[in-house]
Order: sequence, then C-alpha cells, then structure tokens
Amino acid sequence: MEFIRGFGINLIVLFGLVFIMTFPGVTFHFQRRRLQVFLGCVLGLMTIVIMMNAWSFADGAFYDARTVMISLITLFFPLPTAFLATTLAVIYRAWLGGIGVYAGTLSMVFAFLVGVLWKRHLESKVALRPSLKYLLFGVVVHLTSMLAQLTLPYPENLAAIVRVWPVFLIVFPIATMILALALLDHYQRLADQKALSISEKRYRSLFDHAKLGIFQYNTQGVIESANDAFGLILNAPTQRLIGLEMLTLPNQGIVSALKKSLDGQKSSYEGPYQSVVSGH
Repeated sequence: MEFIRGFGINLIVLFGLVFIMTFPGVTFHFQRRRLQVFLGCVLGLMTIVIMMNAWSFADGAFYDARTVMISLITLFFPLPTAFLATTLAVIYRAWLGGIGVYAGTLSMVFAFLVGVLWKRHLESKVALRPSLKYLLFGVVVHLTSMLAQLTLPYPENLAAIVRVWPVFLIVFPIATMILALALLDHYQRLADQKALSISEKRYRSLFDHAKLGIFQYNTQGVIESANDAFGLILNAPTQRLIGLEMLTLPNQGIVSALKKSLDGQKSSYEGPYQSVVSGH
C-alpha cells in the first residue's frame, strides 16, 4: 500500500507540473535571470514534495520519481534553473540521511548530467520519432539511476535493483516520454504563435504603409480594414470606410466582381467608380 500511495502522489505531482507549464496562455521568458532562479526554487520544492512521498525499500533507502522530474527540468528549462532545482533536492536528500543517501544523491546528479549532455549533444542528432527519442532518454536516465543503487551496502544493493528495476526501466521511462511529449508540444505551439505574430506584424506594416490602396472585406462583403492610401483614393477618412457593405453598392460592376471573389474566383473591375461615402 505504501508503494501504491507514494507512486500515485509522485505521478500526480509530475503531471501537475506539466499541466501548469502547458496551460493555455502560460509563457515564461526564460532569458530573465530572476525568473530562472524563481523557477529553480519552485521546481526544487516540487521535487522535494515528490521525495516526501517516497516509498521505502529499507531503513534509509527511499524511492520516488525525482529522477523523472529532474531529467525533464534539465531538458526543458535553462541550465541555472535545473542546477538550482537539483541542488535543493540533493540538499534535502542529504539531510534525510540513511543508507541510501549516496544512491539517492547520485541518481539525481546522474539525471541532471544525462539531461545536460542529451540537451547539448543528442537532442538535435537522434534521428528518431519524438516518442521513441524521449523513451530512450528516459531509459538512459534510469539506467544510471540503477547503477547508483550499487552504492548501497551489499547485499541490499542487489536486492534493491531486483525489486525496483521494473519501475525504473519500464514505468519511469514511459512517464518521462509522455511528459516530455506534452512539454514539447506546448513549446512548439508557443513557437508557432510567436512566428504567426511576427508574420502578422510584418503584414500589417506592409498593409499600412503601402502606396497602393488596399482594403479587406469579410465573407459578407463588409469592409473590415483599409489603409490610408485607399482612403486618399476615395477622398474619405479610413474610419468611415470600415463597415461599408459593398454588396449594396449601386455600381453593379463592383458588386458582380465582389460576388465572384466571394465564390472563390479571381475577379476584377476596371472602370469609373463614385464613392458612396464621399461622392468623389
């Protein structure tokens, strides 16, 4: 029962982290050093919460999902944030003491180091689907965690490996993969939104400063925006052109061309036009 309770709380905290990080509208400007330190403290405390709900194998030997947490922090957050979070977790584990203090500390240090090396040298080079890549990442992280168990006194070290290897080499890598994919998808959406915003700003700049008169209308033929050059052509303030229902214009040549465009056809009108707004 202790294992089920501790393992359940561990997963809740892990998925809670990802839920907060991927909540719609949540963005972090990681280049700000203060934010890096703040997040390092918060994530370090979250890792400690995971460790507070560990399950015990022997007196002083505790097991939990701290390595999943630290590896993900290192992979997706700035190095100062990951280092601070890992340091806080290591200090807490050292304070707990027990026969597993070296194994517990080393497993976190290894998770941090694997995350750093993977991020710098393998993240962009491993030619696998994201799901397989992050599953492999989770396996590598937790293989090193298994090696850390050898620092337990003999024969407890071998008994611990036999007992916990299914969790470390099957469950934790899968959890790492799922959470990594969620974070990756969130960051990709943020990158797409940023690129779209930049594109819109460039388009708006071209639209506003073009010497050619340009206007946009919706599927009902109502003008939604117009640039200053268009207003000058019609000798009317741009604000008065917004909301004009062009399908009601008396010029049937304009209306005919407009209807074709609304049907998805290329169309044009060439000829005289008298503005219903200014009479020009």
